[in-house]
Formats: sequence, structure tokens, C-alpha cells
Amino acid sequence: MKIVNRHGMPPALLHAANASMYDKGDADVSVTELIGPMRIAMLNRMHDDQIEVDVRDMSLAMMGTSFHALMAEAAEFERNVVSEERITIEVLGTKVSGQIDRQVISEKGIIIQDFKMTSVAALRKKVAEFSSVKQLQDQPDWVQQTNLYAYLVSHTKRQPIIRIEVIAFVRDWSRLRADKDTSYPQSPFVTIRIRKFNKISQRKFLHDRVKAYQKAVSDTEMHGRPPPCSLDEMWGVDDHWTFGGRIVDKDSAFRLFQRLPLAEKARTFPQIVPGDRKRCKHYCAVAPFCTQLAEHQRYIRDTNRSILEMAKIVSGTKA
Repeated sequence: MKIVNRHGMPPALLHAANASMYDKGDADVSVTELIGPMRIAMLNRMHDDQIEVDVRDMSLAMMGTSFHALMAEAAEFERNVVSEERITIEVLGTKVSGQIDRQVISEKGIIIQDFKMTSVAALRKKVAEFSSVKQLQDQPDWVQQTNLYAYLVSHTKRQPIIRIEVIAFVRDWSRLRADKDTSYPQSPFVTIRIRKFNKISQRKFLHDRVKAYQKAVSDTEMHGRPPPCSLDEMWGVDDHWTFGGRIVDKDSAFRLFQRLPLAEKARTFPQIVPGDRKRCKHYCAVAPFCTQLAEHQRYIRDTNRSILEMAKIVSGTKA
């Protein structure tokens, strides 16, 4: 991956952006990649030397790196803390690594702490997704990532994990809003207790993700096409049908169309409106090398064109 400067940012920012690039060491895959979309991981592998990211889009990564560096310096004054330790283990023949931000060591075991740079809105949304009943594979990424870190630590050091915490740095925190609203975070630093799954569940989830990664590698090398992203992985919303400017389900759209007088059917007919795919459009570095969004948009256009042709034939307006 190459950092570029298309918007004339100061050269120092370009150097800082390069310094904030993530390094997974000699591992085949990182925990972050394992819990993310396999399509993105594969496209990163295929086009690593072609991918370009503008320094303008690296601001949050640079802020996060700075915060991590500051906390690592602070850890030097604490005897019972291990900071920014990278752990690599072999799972089903694949080297998996994770860099644990902070481990607090005691006689009872280890506390895993992970630092996150976030916004108030994103923090609230993430916390709302936490579940006390869902299995690990259905939990949000913060829970999955930190539980895999916990497994790496306990597996390597043979010590119990006391608890898991995320320490969130809320970058857009406002003192004025905190003073006026008790439901608003009362500090720009929020410690969140993460549900710790048992080691059997952690191990199963890790093995399942490694198998998914291995299959994605095999399929991509064999067929040249990485697995598709899910709607959730694209940060997307469902497509929807419209009829006469109203949002309706597909069956209702065609039922209403059938009831129209013939003369109106050439002007009023069902159409699909594509749902947004936020990650694909704005936040995916491999988007220039990905055809999934374009293929879906082509499907929408072709379907709508076919419906229009059908409407013309049914209404008798097609020559």
C-alpha cells in the first residue's frame, strides 16, 4: 500500500501517515484481518503494491497511532504492564498475529485492554450492538477482536484472563454537552467492560475464521475471484422497491401494476432503488479493484430496464 498526497498536505503529514501503517510482522494474517471481510483481505493481498490511500484519509489512523504511542510511553513507568506486545501463534498451519495494546499483570491473571479512537455516535452505536446472549461469531468487532487477543495471551502465557476492557478515546467529546446531558459520556475517556467468552468459544471462533481465511485464499488463487462481501460488511442497507413514488414490497409493486389501466402502465411501473453501500463508496481502500458494487448496480439497471420494456409491451406502446 502506498500513501499519496493528492490534496497538498504538508510533507510532515505524509511522513506521519507512513509511520502509522499497520505491520502484522511475519504472520500470514492478523486478528484484525481475520474478523474483517475476507474479500478485502484477499484484494489487499492481490493488489498491495497498487493500492493508494490519500494522506487526507489517514487522519484518524494517525491520531490513533499517536494515542497508542503516548500510552506505550506511560507504560514504561508501570511495573505490572506489558504494552504493545505482538503475539503470533500457528493455527491449522496458518500464522496468526495480534498486537495487544496493554496487559495489566497481577497474581490473579491478566487484564486485556484495547485502545479505540472513536466518536460519540459511533461509541453509542457500538455499545448498543453488544449482546449478552449472542455467540461470539455474532458479536460486534470490538468483542471479537479483544476475545481473540485474550485467547492469544492465555494460550501463549498459560495465565488466566481476568477481564477484557476497551478504553475508548472519544475524539469529538464536548464538555458543554456532558454538563447538560447525563446520558452523554461524562469523560472523553470511556472504559467499557467487554464480555469475555470461555476459551473453548474463543478457540472455535478463531479456528472458524482461520478456515474461512484459508478457503478464501484457496478460492482466490484457483478462480481469481475473492468471496463476496455481505451487506453488513459493506455497511449497506437493503435495496427497496417503489411504485408510483411510494416504497412498497416487490409483490405489492407488481400487484398494483397489474391493476392499472393499460394506458397508465407505460408511465407507472415497479422499480428497484439500490440501497447505499457506505464502505464501498467512501471507506474501502481496495474499492478501485473490486467489481462487486459495480456488478450489483448493473443488476439493478438491467432489472429496471427489463421492467420498463415489459411495461411498454403490456401497455401496447412498444412498437
